[in-house]
Amino acid sequence: MAVTDPIRIHCPSPRRVPSTVDLVAKITRDRHLVLEFPSKYSPALPKLVARIQAALPEHFSTFVSGSFVSGTSWVTIMQGITREELSEMERDLLAAASHFRRTATELANRVALFNGVDPAQLWDECSSLEWRIPDSEWSLDLHGQHCMFTHQVTGQVVEVSLWFGAEFGVLDPYFFYDYMRTTPDLELPAGLRQPFHDTARAMSFLEERGLLTRVERGLGSGLTAR
Repeated sequence: MAVTDPIRIHCPSPRRVPSTVDLVAKITRDRHLVLEFPSKYSPALPKLVARIQAALPEHFSTFVSGSFVSGTSWVTIMQGITREELSEMERDLLAAASHFRRTATELANRVALFNGVDPAQLWDECSSLEWRIPDSEWSLDLHGQHCMFTHQVTGQVVEVSLWFGAEFGVLDPYFFYDYMRTTPDLELPAGLRQPFHDTARAMSFLEERGLLTRVERGLGSGLTAR
């Protein structure tokens, strides 16, 4: 879903922010709010974010969104998906996470088999491997710690994290959204209207419910279906 232009409010200082009631009244699921401050107040914005977030309903998100205009710093407030909506799509989300894990593992294992390496070593050996699957309709693009597999016929996109050894089912919010959107066997839940923020909230919800497992490697961690 395309994100509309935000509502923008210029605030002379963090002390001159509209009331929480006024802020909530302006925000919809389709349109978020950006508070703009003189950049000299940037150090004070994390504390302001915490204060605003504490006063908002729990399905709203408040965060410092950077300094994109010279001399101006931004705080974004966004209305996200509710826990009630997430409960209704819980089964579909979990099925999609499991579907992703199976697909990602199969594709990563095929690359490892072609190169004659242990799948758990794909990341450590990535610079010396040939990133393709012979005699298939998959194209591969290695970027960062992910490999993007794109099916040339169906358009399915599978972004696989290589960072967690032999565990290839670790989810990234936007990549998981894109997987559900492009996979023929799946239907993207209509309630996920903000690709990153709603999907990240959905993943946290499933973790709270004990339905996703957190895996660790070094300084990083991620969530995967059991």
